[in-house]
Amino acid sequence: MTIKKIFIIISIILLAIYQHSAAQTSVFYKTGDQISSSLINSIYQDKKGYLWIATEYGLNIFDGNQFHTLRHKDKDPNSLCNNHVRTIF
Repeated sequence: MTIKKIFIIISIILLAIYQHSAAQTSVFYKTGDQISSSLINSIYQDKKGYLWIATEYGLNIFDGNQFHTLRHKDKDPNSLCNNHVRTIF
């Protein structure tokens, strides 16, 4: 095998490893400013790709970039009836 062939094979292997590692990212979300609770009762992904996460302190919607939290509001009849969401349909 020539040096040129060895260089090409090594380059292809390194490129494949780089693309595989670049495609996977690790992001840890924490309670407080991102998700409302670490106790997750149910998770559902809708047709648009949104994640709906039922927790003991509200319903979280993750759009791929950030969380939005829906909670019970005393004087709002359109809000959740309770913050402890157990399941998603």
